[in-house]
Amino acid sequence: MQDIPCDSLWPSSTIWRLFDRITGGALIKTVPIAASYYDDYGTYDKSLYSHIVEQWTNSSLHIVDPSSIMWPLYQGRIYQPSTSPEGNYTLGGYPSYVIDMQNITYLQLAINFIRSINLRLVTKNTGHDFNRYSAGAKALLIWIYYFKDIKFFKSYKTKSYNKLALNIRAGIISSELYIITNKDGIIIIIIIIIRGEE
Repeated sequence: MQDIPCDSLWPSSTIWRLFDRITGGALIKTVPIAASYYDDYGTYDKSLYSHIVEQWTNSSLHIVDPSSIMWPLYQGRIYQPSTSPEGNYTLGGYPSYVIDMQNITYLQLAINFIRSINLRLVTKNTGHDFNRYSAGAKALLIWIYYFKDIKFFKSYKTKSYNKLALNIRAGIISSELYIITNKDGIIIIIIIIIRGEE
């Protein structure tokens, strides 16, 4: 069982600050995307909240937020947009912290940190995960959306293969891949796999 914020082994704020410094400021303390109207986090901003209410069903709003996912059920349906928001909430299904992984060193540091202090690990790219794998209460989330790069190998050779190959980092989304490969006349077929309950 992983440690959670009320456990004695949960990292102190000093440890989190040190981890943030080691990762070059890549650590983000989670503030739910719609918290700007509830003021629990001291982030009250009525105009920002109006934008969030208008765009709530637009996936692009959630994609660029470090901890938001498309399926509010797995967040515990907390901090939902409302014309008259009420109540004080916990983080629910949101992770406690997010690391904005823009290079492989951050990933290595995050995994070693998680292992050494027994934290829950979840990952998020865009948040288009309707099977709850990108949500995790009291976790450290590794956000890979900005971990982007594509390398082309015109002649990638193995014992059984000698043709074009691509090395695609995890943050690349299908629309970006289509644009980048189309410039070089490469046709890409993307297969979407929907995982069932395991």
